[in-house]
Amino acid sequence: MMLNQQDSALYYCQSAYENATQLKVDWAIYSTLLNLGRIQQKKGNIGLALAHFRQTLSMPSEPIFLFDSYFSIAQLYQQINKPDSCIYYAKKSLETVQGRAFYSTIINASILLSGMYEKRDPQKALQYSKMTLSCKDSLFNLGKTTSFENFVAFDEQERQYEIETAKAAYRTQIKQYVLIAGFLVFLLIGFILYRINKIRMQHEIVLQKHKTSELEMQALRAQMNPHFIFNSLNSINMFILENNKLQASEYLSKFSRLVRLILHNSQEAFIPLERELEALQLYLELESLRFEHKFEYKISVDDEVDTTVLKVPPLIIQPYIENAIWHGLMHKKEKGHLAIELYQQEEILFCKIIDDGIGRKKAAELKSKSASMNKSMGMRITADRIAMLQQQKQKGTSISITDLALPDGNPGGTEVLIKIPLCYD
Repeated sequence: MMLNQQDSALYYCQSAYENATQLKVDWAIYSTLLNLGRIQQKKGNIGLALAHFRQTLSMPSEPIFLFDSYFSIAQLYQQINKPDSCIYYAKKSLETVQGRAFYSTIINASILLSGMYEKRDPQKALQYSKMTLSCKDSLFNLGKTTSFENFVAFDEQERQYEIETAKAAYRTQIKQYVLIAGFLVFLLIGFILYRINKIRMQHEIVLQKHKTSELEMQALRAQMNPHFIFNSLNSINMFILENNKLQASEYLSKFSRLVRLILHNSQEAFIPLERELEALQLYLELESLRFEHKFEYKISVDDEVDTTVLKVPPLIIQPYIENAIWHGLMHKKEKGHLAIELYQQEEILFCKIIDDGIGRKKAAELKSKSASMNKSMGMRITADRIAMLQQQKQKGTSISITDLALPDGNPGGTEVLIKIPLCYD
């Protein structure tokens, strides 16, 4: 399990480094190089770790920011039992903070040097031990003068202090991983928005000649609308603030897969039904997770439907599922239910979407601003694409919406039926 965590951390950190290098963000390059080195060090790849640490030394930066670089190299040489190199780089780390009140960093370096000199030069070991105690006193006095009620109380026992220092280092490392994950998300969103904008401009140039391609691009923008991106980022941010690393990692992983799949599917006029259902499954998992499982869903595919060879237009089912969740199920006090059924009759593929929400009439009465936007951006575009298929002699293509009613006459939800001619090419 730990090996898998290290491999995942290495993958995301490497992606962050590549993006930071492409965008030429110096502080991000420096930070990701340090973390790459630390991950490789934990994996036992000493040569790679040392190469990453040394690479940070050549970056243009204020001397104070090189403390982590020198100190990381010193710790690595301590790990492989090279005391001379360890002492050299530990002293270099102290030089970067000379004359500055960076007591915590000075303490870390002086403890390392004291331990390295303990057997070879007791006098110098004592000198660095005194430096450690002096910095502790300075930190303690600083806590009293600034009246920090919860300031950390340093134990006079060296061993106890080292334990506390190790805990602080662990917490710092966790925060760095969380920051890297957040940085990756923002880079990913920036890339998505850049790609969407670029494709949109290309299609606008040939709007009259490529109407079908333009509608497919609009469908992509509808599915990856700013509300969905914003809400997904908020959910990831919430998990990070709650220090829920597992949930944040799970949500980020599914969100990344969904974005990659949508971009891939949108490049083709027809895709295997299997890929369309995979995107729908990811979207439903994200929405269910974000709304704390306020609704249940089920996707049923008839045995006669071969999802690997049967092809459908991409992004054609999701807008109606989104509409059912946002304007039917989310306004319901009780737990909602959503069913997606796919079956074929003769040469037609039927996709039925059934929800037990509040119904269209009640949703219209709420006059939700988001409802009107979703209708124009999602369902309208899908209706236009269906009309385009009909113009291309795809007979049998249609969409029908039925209001359901309970036995007592109250609204019982909505049923959407999409008919698409079978296509295997």
